Amino acid sequence: MTDQEIANEIIEYVIEKKNVDVREVTRKRPIVQLRAAVAYSLREEANLTLMHIGEVMGKNHTTILHYVQNVEYYALYDLKFRDDFWDIRSKVCKIVNSFSLPVLQDMLVKREREVKVIKKRIARMRRDNKVDIDLQIKNIIRQRICDKCKIDELLELDTSMHTYLGIDSTPEEREEAKENSIKIYKTIKKINVNVGQGFLDLMDE
Repeated sequence: MTDQEIANEIIEYVIEKKNVDVREVTRKRPIVQLRAAVAYSLREEANLTLMHIGEVMGKNHTTILHYVQNVEYYALYDLKFRDDFWDIRSKVCKIVNSFSLPVLQDMLVKREREVKVIKKRIARMRRDNKVDIDLQIKNIIRQRICDKCKIDELLELDTSMHTYLGIDSTPEEREEAKENSIKIYKTIKKINVNVGQGFLDLMDE
């Protein structure tokens, strides 16, 4: 079974069981969350590349990374999503466990190739995207959008910021990213105390 076939089978499974097509162009929360569950499961259990998952869903690899990194946030505060997530993840595991060793090895080789490509892109993005984090936070808060939308955009900013980090990042760059994350989570806390504090607590662990 190819990567494409794995992804298609999971997408069809979600359509059949949840009556949702994760490829639909929408920002409705239930669909975004299921999209995140599919992305996380394909990435972590089937070793599909970020770019491949993005191609299947019509998203770029940075957006897929955002989904993967926020699954725990969704699961923490939404019990229904938590059940859907484990259902989808279990389905992917069943598919993967039916593979032969050569197929799994081929998956790992593909993933290693993508890692090299992404590292080069991230290095270039890191050079070209030095941002004023305070200004970006202010611009998000000033928008006339719902609180949930503001939190989503703040988390996307946090994700894109960490996307620029790599194994070659300096301690200073990592510390700066951590400090900026704290700024973002404190801003989220002003919007929703429980959500913001939850992220701050995770940083202390």
